[in-house]
Amino acid sequence: MKSLMSKVFIAITFTCVTASAETYYVDYNGTASWEACEHNAGTPGPKSGTSACNLATANSNVAPGDTVYLREGIYYPTGRNDCIHPGQSGTAGNRIVYQNYNGENVTLDGDSSNAPEAMLFCAGWDTGNPNDGRSYITVRGINFVNWNQLGELRYASYNEIADCYFSGHRNLNCDYNGFYLSQESKHNWIHGNTWHSFGHFVDRDASCILNIGHDNVGNAENSGNDFNTVENNHFYASGHHVVGVNNAKYNVI
Repeated sequence: MKSLMSKVFIAITFTCVTASAETYYVDYNGTASWEACEHNAGTPGPKSGTSACNLATANSNVAPGDTVYLREGIYYPTGRNDCIHPGQSGTAGNRIVYQNYNGENVTLDGDSSNAPEAMLFCAGWDTGNPNDGRSYITVRGINFVNWNQLGELRYASYNEIADCYFSGHRNLNCDYNGFYLSQESKHNWIHGNTWHSFGHFVDRDASCILNIGHDNVGNAENSGNDFNTVENNHFYASGHHVVGVNNAKYNVI
């Protein structure tokens, strides 16, 4: 008896999904839904006022490839979701962008905010989970004033902070770290910004404007904050020191 051998060919189809880049508009008094503040062929033109959404809505819905334009005005965040706090990361080919629209004057004022930091690129203050970092985010052209902490990147890499203006408080209520990169935050590009008036200096010096790693904690929080570039920034009027690099390698200042 001849044995019959059957050859079975299995065809596998791979579906490639590419993120679609969309543009959304945020306003300090925006109340629109995420879908309503989108700019596309059906709803052309920049939106403002109540036809735009607020930052909390943008943070909760933003996806890789999206650009969020902030319209002119002074924003008074009441909590972290009202700051620059994206709910997820972008990707290498589809960054998430937060930017002032068309050169407009956009200010996030933290004077009455319950949020400790102007921007946060992780799920929370410190979840201990490297997957909770936010990466491939660009923030450009936004003013951040009167903050107890200017920003915090934890497990956050390949982010760009450009052409922004930062100022904080000149008192002991400030966090020790103004803008803080920690826990394996790598390949971030911080350029073209102005930083000033952060930290205490009257009876003793305290706080710094920018720290890569912390100069007063163990190696766990310091290690891995490598390959970051800080260039063409203007720093002045700090407390303890202006810029610190602690237990980190291959950073360019």
